[in-house]
Amino acid sequence: MKERKINKSTRDQIVADHFAELNRHLLPASIATLKRSKQVTPTESCFGGVFVGRKDSQWPHQDSRPLEGVLQIRTKDLPCRPKQLDNIALIQLFCVCDCPDKGFPVMPDFDADDWFAVRTYATLRGLRPMDRPARTHLKSCRIEWNKVENEIPTYPDDIGLVDDEKQERFRELDDWAKLERKHYSAHERTKVGGWPVSCQNGLNYRGYCIQIGSEEKANFMWGHDGVAVLYRIRNKWSLDWDCF
Repeated sequence: MKERKINKSTRDQIVADHFAELNRHLLPASIATLKRSKQVTPTESCFGGVFVGRKDSQWPHQDSRPLEGVLQIRTKDLPCRPKQLDNIALIQLFCVCDCPDKGFPVMPDFDADDWFAVRTYATLRGLRPMDRPARTHLKSCRIEWNKVENEIPTYPDDIGLVDDEKQERFRELDDWAKLERKHYSAHERTKVGGWPVSCQNGLNYRGYCIQIGSEEKANFMWGHDGVAVLYRIRNKWSLDWDCF
């Protein structure tokens, strides 16, 4: 929508009104930066790297097919973490992936009841590297975490949270998106906490814990450049994803 001709004072007030709405809903987040380097220790956070387990741990399978080890997070690495990770020292996500000989592993199988698995450990003691039972096309990346304090909800999770009229006036400004990016975070890749960012269909923020992005550096993608969200509600884990 083309910006209406308004004076600077009115424009500044429109921006201030909308930012005041967003400031009521800011959340901290731990943002993942993937590094193409080996893990220092096998228990540290990684994307597609070395996964650990107890001495008697078995790699998770769907029927006779091994799941893909996607993400491992050592929670003490996180500069901030949501309450869903309380009393968890290590969390791992495995899922079904279509792994062609070339290209990205894509498309978890939604027809399966067990297309993903979450494993958690209350302590790191006794954990050791597990052998991957199948070839992987993921490229091992260790994760470095950075903290942001200003994550905001995006559409459609902002519906009902921010004033519709103030938001509409703000988005009539030609540079509204640039202004939001300058002042706030809405990280679209892998992160812990903050707000989930949907591609197009919307991902519920209630119970949200971890966002797993399409990570080109790790040779991993959800559908076409999509994103997945891990939830924990009443100690039950669920995973949903969305893509373009």
